[in-house]
Amino acid sequence: VPPLLDQAGVKPVSIRINLDTQRLHLLVGGDLAIDSPVSTGRKSLATPCGRFEVGEREAVRKQDKYGNIVDRAGTVFLSGVYADLDPIPSGFEFKPVPLHHVLTLKGQAAMIHGGTVGGLPTSDGSVVVPSELARVLFGKTPVGCPVEIVAE
Repeated sequence: VPPLLDQAGVKPVSIRINLDTQRLHLLVGGDLAIDSPVSTGRKSLATPCGRFEVGEREAVRKQDKYGNIVDRAGTVFLSGVYADLDPIPSGFEFKPVPLHHVLTLKGQAAMIHGGTVGGLPTSDGSVVVPSELARVLFGKTPVGCPVEIVAE
């Protein structure tokens, strides 16, 4: 954990996401604490740009749209897929997985959550971050935390 993160809570925390570079910056007191790759919404389900706030926080969210493609034995063939968007090869099935460390954006359907990150816009509109970063964000960002999403 970067030392600057120890000041989160004492100094204000904010999140900035750049859709063009597929990067998330966690700022503490205006200083860069974390720079990480993300996967945001694909063209047909774009992540919204604007200024938002963290509206809700959920340690675990059960859902049925995001998960893995598995074989008949249950072995993961491909992770981080969307049931409504990604093709499922013959002989395989979709198995949903719960989302961990979810931060919803107030007034938006989009959210920030842990998952598989390829650094490309491949999600359903959410901002997918590496699982370890999701845990850190969940621990350091309160409800009301500013989130700015830009395309530049």
